[in-house]
Amino acid sequence: MNTSDNSIYFMDSAFKRRWDWEFVNWDDSKPEPATYGTGGELNAEEWKKLIKNLNEFIKKHHASIRGIEDKQIGYYFIKPPVPADKIQNKLMFFLWDSVFNRDKQPLVRLLDVERADLVTFGDFTKLHNKFITKINAGEWRTKP
Repeated sequence: MNTSDNSIYFMDSAFKRRWDWEFVNWDDSKPEPATYGTGGELNAEEWKKLIKNLNEFIKKHHASIRGIEDKQIGYYFIKPPVPADKIQNKLMFFLWDSVFNRDKQPLVRLLDVERADLVTFGDFTKLHNKFITKINAGEWRTKP
């Protein structure tokens, strides 16, 4: 456990960060196939670029994130090559459940959606292509 693992709920999140698991939406809907990387997989350089941009995005929104030091993504959070299912099940879950768990507004603004369209984790995973594209394009740098 680390400083962000403070109770049984957080232990559940810790286990999800450390082991592979698959999110199954209540309606069995699936996200669209990945349009990033090569065939939906990021190589080592693409992964480095993504986590660099993602960590800058996280730091920009530090005011709404508790314990920001534990919320940044390390290179080995997922070992390259990084397939889309790991991005959706591990990376995006960590962002949804741990980083932006108290305030989803940074994600709403980045994705340019209504808050009512981003209520569940399933809603977020369906936007994985848009999310990765906008993070890598640095569009969040110009948004409040």
